[in-house]
Amino acid sequence: MKRIIIAVSSLVVVLGVVFAMVLLNGNDTDDDSYYRSSGVSEEEKDLYQFSKADAESFTKEELKNLTAIDESPVINRDLIKKRARLAAEISDKSQEEWEMTLEQKSVKNQAIYLAAKKEGVKVSDKELDDAMNKLKELYEEDAEYKKEIDAIRSGYNLTIDEYWDTYREQQRYTMMINKYEEEYYRRMAAKEGIKPDTSEYYDRQKKWYTQLSDKMIQKYNVRVE
Repeated sequence: MKRIIIAVSSLVVVLGVVFAMVLLNGNDTDDDSYYRSSGVSEEEKDLYQFSKADAESFTKEELKNLTAIDESPVINRDLIKKRARLAAEISDKSQEEWEMTLEQKSVKNQAIYLAAKKEGVKVSDKELDDAMNKLKELYEEDAEYKKEIDAIRSGYNLTIDEYWDTYREQQRYTMMINKYEEEYYRRMAAKEGIKPDTSEYYDRQKKWYTQLSDKMIQKYNVRVE
């Protein structure tokens, strides 16, 4: 169950960069039949069903607004509720718990992303290509990861190439956040006289992350409406 919750969390937290090539006419019969078969794990079935239901929950107009990184400080409450309901159906957490998780994580991510964007943090195409290539290698080498990705992309009715194409901007978004956070941690470490890459450095990151996210949420007025 822990693995499925982590996988679903990664799906539902990124609200602005959803799979833009989702097809609203559902999946083909072969996928439906495969993910109902006895040879498929419960985790794969849950990821497939979540992804399929997520794809079918959007109108064509809504999909048009989900084709790029959302740079608004306002997080869509209806979208969070929609994702929370779907996630609650395949996990031990309630819809209310998912809503709280998604709201908090989405607001923090967006605030840090907006700060990174404002301060000129960039992820080059080469950096993004390298990161995507590592994920593709992992897909080929790790059987469990491959099963998860295949269940997700099948639910969204995507080929593997379409999946990587639509995931690319989500990866850029994540990398910008990570890069900005790491730069902040190193500045704080220098300020507090802590050596980078030590146990003390990593122990302090939770405190620094809270300080950073709280500050940027207030600065950029990021909120759920």
